[in-house]
Amino acid sequence: MLDEIDEGQVVLVDRHRECAADSIASCETPVHRAIYRRTDARAVIHTHSPYAVALSLLEDAVMPIDSEGIAFLGECCSARSTR
Repeated sequence: MLDEIDEGQVVLVDRHRECAADSIASCETPVHRAIYRRTDARAVIHTHSPYAVALSLLEDAVMPIDSEGIAFLGECCSARSTR
């Protein structure tokens, strides 16, 4: 849960190149880095939720409905810009 994350759980990695922290951050770090390089994305939302996977196949845009989602993503974010 976002409200339970503390700074000890955050791993900083270099946005532009491989670094020593990659191995402890996530095996998906190179994929996330590629998204930042190739798009104008300002965040990567990484989940393995079956509902999120199904939604990504059905919808062209992510439209947050809660205040936290709107605060982080804005009113509407195109799903196509990060695919």
